[in-house]
Amino acid sequence: MLTLLASFAQEEIRSLSDNVKWGTIQRFKQGIPNGKFNIYGYKWVGDKLAVIPEEAKIVRFMYREYMKGASRIEIGRMLMEQGIYTRQGYQWVDSNVKVILTNITYTGNMLFQKEYCLDPITKQRKKNRGELPQYFVENTHEAIIPMDEWQAVQEEFQRRRDLGPFGNKSLHLTAFSTKITCGCCGKHYRRSGKRNTAGEVYYIWICQTKSQKGIKACDSKSIPEKMLQKVAADVLGTAEFDEDIFSKLIKEIMVIGTDTLIFRFYDGHEQTTTWVSTAKADWWTPERKRLWGERHKRKDTNPNKNTYYEFTGFIKCGQCGANYRCQANVRKDGTRTRSWYCTGPRSECSNKGIRDETMKALVTEALDLDAFDESVMDAQIEYATVINNTVTFHFRDGHTVTRPYLDKRHGVKWTAERRERQVQSIRASWTEERRKRHGEIIREIRRKKRGESNDDTGNDNPVHSSTDQ
Repeated sequence: MLTLLASFAQEEIRSLSDNVKWGTIQRFKQGIPNGKFNIYGYKWVGDKLAVIPEEAKIVRFMYREYMKGASRIEIGRMLMEQGIYTRQGYQWVDSNVKVILTNITYTGNMLFQKEYCLDPITKQRKKNRGELPQYFVENTHEAIIPMDEWQAVQEEFQRRRDLGPFGNKSLHLTAFSTKITCGCCGKHYRRSGKRNTAGEVYYIWICQTKSQKGIKACDSKSIPEKMLQKVAADVLGTAEFDEDIFSKLIKEIMVIGTDTLIFRFYDGHEQTTTWVSTAKADWWTPERKRLWGERHKRKDTNPNKNTYYEFTGFIKCGQCGANYRCQANVRKDGTRTRSWYCTGPRSECSNKGIRDETMKALVTEALDLDAFDESVMDAQIEYATVINNTVTFHFRDGHTVTRPYLDKRHGVKWTAERRERQVQSIRASWTEERRKRHGEIIREIRRKKRGESNDDTGNDNPVHSSTDQ
């Protein structure tokens, strides 16, 4: 019964929908719109559309800029820079700019049944592309855009659509755009700009699937742009990469595996080549190494300052100029301590280390604080140098403050004379009697390991009976 009742209700809905559609079409034939729709640039005054001058000015601006060559994205950005929003207060983006540039209502005419309801049950709507008749009504209201200008914009739409991505000026395209295909998933590669630690921008080409969904979706190899240019120049036989020659001759580059590229020419032949990434070697020049070392020497530019300890890149050796490095220790009672030591060669620098708690106490004293504060230290002190049990704080305003310290040392480095005396003392204590006694102890240990009793002969060799043999 429920199934039958549901079927009756469904057919009733379809019948009602057909009746509503029939009534709507009859109004369309008479030039009457299906309700008072909302459209930017106009307002309803009775049964007529009236122009809103302020909004009409913005509509004309869009059409004018588009014909000058601006893309829909660029037009949206221009409006946002002027502080102009949609009627609902939203930003102008590609989609809502497109609606205005393609709406024939701005010509003073109306086109009915541009969309239709595909199914009254699901309420799914579809754009009418000739499936149902459309009704064009002329001169129904005041025009904002002349018909010839509107037609020119539609022709420009088609021209840019035929060009594909190259028809959109807002996209930063190169000769490689749409020509590099991933051999794993079939998607095109796209250009991605990366910024290195020195602030320089370099470009790589990466599969769109990998870029959007990660390496699990596609593990294709990304290729530096400079390497692509070099390989393309070698394939084309030119000394340097030429975009015009490449665009005329190369139809597609297929990326296979991690080191293979297949160049497909417009004349039908193919050429396979391999490549090896040298991006790291090209980037890591001696000059860059020096600059990178300088960045690590200063705490305010050290890339690890947020993940390492408070004094990373802050303490410098007053003897050799190297940075101090933190070393963690564990005391006998289980407590952990940290100390800072010079990273210079021990054969050239014998400067002493300093404990972490001692350094914090000296910083607190030098800044006249109640407790150690790293942010205050970074704001006022540029770096500190350690030499001969003294720490010199170099403030950012140019003055320095020196503080002595004395850490409890667990030992003193032996001199050559002391080491020689110790060696002679050990040799003198190792008498013949002591040596013999030590030998007997060792033999006894060996016998116990073999599970034998001690024999009177003192011979530590195993003795076996004839039965055992």
